[in-house]
Amino acid sequence: MVIESQALVRAGLVSLIETHLGRGSVCFSGSTAREALFSGRSLSGTCAVLGTRRDDPTGQEIKSIAAFAMHGIDVLVLVDDPSAQSLEAATVAGTKGYLDKATSSQEFIQAVQLITSRHPCLPFNNGMRNASQLPTRVHLSDQERRALVLYASGLTQVVVARRMGISPNTAKHYLDRVRDKNSNIGVRARTKLELYALARAEGLLP
Repeated sequence: MVIESQALVRAGLVSLIETHLGRGSVCFSGSTAREALFSGRSLSGTCAVLGTRRDDPTGQEIKSIAAFAMHGIDVLVLVDDPSAQSLEAATVAGTKGYLDKATSSQEFIQAVQLITSRHPCLPFNNGMRNASQLPTRVHLSDQERRALVLYASGLTQVVVARRMGISPNTAKHYLDRVRDKNSNIGVRARTKLELYALARAEGLLP
């Protein structure tokens, strides 16, 4: 399936996929993940090509990736301006692939084939520094980082817990530790909005 807000880009992606992988290989094409998930089509075992903008201010990209992942749908993210922060956030949410929209047609098709055969396609070997290696003002464990990124992206604690495979109480515990660690150095991080600002300031969200 292809999810892209720009109609011409979406049509081009569909055409490219069907030219190389056969007609009918795209089971859905639309502008939002919500449309795809509520289309009534059987989507299990499919791959979602998700076109995004780096400046996505609502965290909609992260919500979409997490929603697809919870339905067993592997996601290939196409982004205008790749960054370590957006790669980290997308990876935490569960993406299996991450490509620059400026990539060649051949590389794009290879990535789609990798994802549909259940192999990840992430650019850790392309010189892009993983944001989990970036220093933050306080030391956060990997789980604390994941909880922060998912929650600050707009997901509820229950959905964060489901995405991380933990209980809601454990998710709350990780978020409380993030709050406490930052509070100890004088950084306000009590509300969801403050956690979002913190995640952006620390380079964990684009």
